[in-house]
This record gives sequence, C-alpha cells and structure tokens, in this order.
Amino acid sequence: MNTLERELKQWLIWPPALAVLIAWTIGMWVLRTMMPADAVLMAYVIVGIGLVWWLLPRLACKIWHAGGTLHWRWGQLHYGVNGQLALAEITEVEVLPLPDKPTQPIRQLNGAEIHGGNFTPALNRGVKISCRNGRVVWFGLPQPEKFATALRAALPQSA
Repeated sequence: MNTLERELKQWLIWPPALAVLIAWTIGMWVLRTMMPADAVLMAYVIVGIGLVWWLLPRLACKIWHAGGTLHWRWGQLHYGVNGQLALAEITEVEVLPLPDKPTQPIRQLNGAEIHGGNFTPALNRGVKISCRNGRVVWFGLPQPEKFATALRAALPQSA
C-alpha cells in the first residue's frame, strides 16, 4: 500500500460512544473488585453486550479510497451507514473547524453531511469536501491536514 492510499485510509471515532465503552469497562473492573454475586455480574455483562451492539454502528467510521471513489462506512459490523463519492466530482478540499458540535455521529446542517467531530473546540476540525453538484461532506478527523493533502493529490488533474 503506497503512502497516498495509507493517508486516505482513515478512522474517525465518535467521542460519546468511546466514552460509554470506557465507562462500562471501568465499571466492570470496579464490580469485579467488589466480588458481587454472579447474577449481578451476569446482568452487567448482558447490559454491556447490549451497549456494544447498540454502539458499534456509531463508534467509528472507516474512510478509504478504492478505484476513483472515496468510500466510508460507519459501524464495525458492516451494517452501518455507507457512503461514497467519486473523486471526479470533488471540486474543493478544505481544512476548517466543523460548523457544529458532534451531537450525533452523522448529521445534516444547512444541506451539508457531517461525519464525526470532537467536543473540544480546538480539536473539532475536519475536512470539508465540496462537489460539482453542490453536495458538501465533512469528516471530523484527528489529522485533517494529512487527509486533505492526500485527497487533493488523488483528485483527477481536471478537478
């Protein structure tokens, strides 16, 4: 895999889902040190399995480049939201602060599709992708500059 492909293969994690999984893990550790009855532990594990099943489609988004298309998929079990965007349709790639706070992993704002984000204002930045047909897609990434540079390099010369 070349450098460009590596830079375009990204993961973005939605912070609230990650926080819930971390809190559940800490709770499990606390419960185990308290040595409660087996029924209590089993109930906690069952709740945890339900949380994981509910959070996996919301936890992270995988972004990758294949052919002449940028693809993304939310969810770790292959049943999350899928999307794609032909590189030839992209007219502009910018790194900017996201226009909102990440209240949901995928959201719409003024016609733009926004994926991910961060609750820390200084880190709530992303890549804004504008298309010929007026479509705007945002990705809140941990290192948006690297992704934007790689995406610009992958665009067809006429874009």
